[in-house]
Amino acid sequence: MPTAPIPPSPFGAPVRPPGVVGSITHCTGYRAAAVALRARVLSVGIDAEPVHRCPPMRGQRWSGPRNGSG
Repeated sequence: MPTAPIPPSPFGAPVRPPGVVGSITHCTGYRAAAVALRARVLSVGIDAEPVHRCPPMRGQRWSGPRNGSG
């Protein structure tokens, strides 16, 4: 996926480029974002809660099978 800015709308929601889906989350001391091409996935969802201290995961990337198995 090419690099592109995702600016906030006047209400603070992310404005993704056409054809891109994504999700953002944050809690104290942690922020994360995930994006994908709409042609490859229907949606993306992530969540973070301050239950335990979040491990450092800067710049890591996750992907898996499209069918949700594995």
